[in-house]
Amino acid sequence: MLKTNKKNIKTMLEDDGAIYFYGICEIAEFSLIGMNLLGAKINGIFDSSIELSNNKTYNSNIALTNNKKFKDIPILGTSELSHIDKSSHIIITCSHFIIIERYLNTLGFYNVYDHCFLIERVINEKILKGNYNEKNKQGNFRIDAKRFLAQSQEKVKHATRQFDGKIVITSIDVIVTEKCSLACADCANLMPYFKEPKNVDFEVICSSLEKISSVCDSILELRILGGEPFIVKDIDRIINYCTGKIKVADRVVIYSNATILPRPNAIKAMKHKNVFVEITDYGKLSRALDKTKALYDQEGILYQVEQLPDSWDDSADIIQPHRSIEENQYIFDSCCAKYLYTLMHGKLYRCPFSASLNYVDPNLGNAHDYVDCMLDDESLKMRLESFIYSPRYVPSCAFCKGRSTQLGRTKAARQVKKKRVPFEFILDYV
Repeated sequence: MLKTNKKNIKTMLEDDGAIYFYGICEIAEFSLIGMNLLGAKINGIFDSSIELSNNKTYNSNIALTNNKKFKDIPILGTSELSHIDKSSHIIITCSHFIIIERYLNTLGFYNVYDHCFLIERVINEKILKGNYNEKNKQGNFRIDAKRFLAQSQEKVKHATRQFDGKIVITSIDVIVTEKCSLACADCANLMPYFKEPKNVDFEVICSSLEKISSVCDSILELRILGGEPFIVKDIDRIINYCTGKIKVADRVVIYSNATILPRPNAIKAMKHKNVFVEITDYGKLSRALDKTKALYDQEGILYQVEQLPDSWDDSADIIQPHRSIEENQYIFDSCCAKYLYTLMHGKLYRCPFSASLNYVDPNLGNAHDYVDCMLDDESLKMRLESFIYSPRYVPSCAFCKGRSTQLGRTKAARQVKKKRVPFEFILDYV
């Protein structure tokens, strides 16, 4: 089991044994700062998505040096786990606690830790020196750290089955539109499959959120997205509802591709202290990026820009069901999206793929894929608790290739010329 208590962590820091990270992503950056603040040394960082032969990483939001290092820490392929002492301490520095902890246990490693104590150390530091000052000035650094910590702590509870009788949802993707200003063939939300995309009814969104929040103890984050959310002309109504009515939600994050400059009504709504904007820079495709950043800076809106990675999860194909129950369970267990609960047209789904699949072709959907938000309160609470904390895969998993660092990647943001069709592979890209 994951080692999370203070006694275990104190023993690790006092031990002479080697300490390693497992997982290269933004969490690893925060965790490394935490280790530096504790004065501890990291011997290396493992990651299954690293191709050491050509020094590529599929987590390419994170810059790597040419000598195969991450922030001066040696990068190690998972094959090298066989060469290190089994008493070594390994801190999982990504969100896939369950699958990685099980994997390390099968190899004989049992000193396995979550990273939460490291991020807590970062948050508690009053002044961060070095390369982090600029992020601090923008107000983004601590916001990111707190977001990662809250979500990681909840996922640790999932991994260790510590539910405390409460219903806590790590995040809800609030789908406001099926329309997108881009045509990414490998969109994990399946936007290219919608033949007649439409906006989601405002009243349906509000009534669904109200019902969910009435039976939940906490929602760590509401994430407004589509499609491209700024296609919706009255997006301010949704933002205002999420920040004003949903008292159990800690933060509202809007995801945008910077192709559309937000309207004045949206800008006004985004000035709320709990709103944060995540922008993905698609290069030339993000035609409104410079104007958007200038506008946000002028209006004091909190945001950050993520560079488009070289590759995405190869998970946008809708495949013919052919796997065994055990294989589908593995797809679910190793999935990096199984906590991306998605609200779409009045139903809460396990992930964006599951949600979109049910509307791309209703014949592919299944009532066990979702929770109907219009159930009476008692039934909704029982169904949500079962749905959220269930370790079993949902029927839509059978149509998905999987989302995992071990299950394939594809070039990011390839634009498709025509609508996609289930069970067909795309050959013709722009």
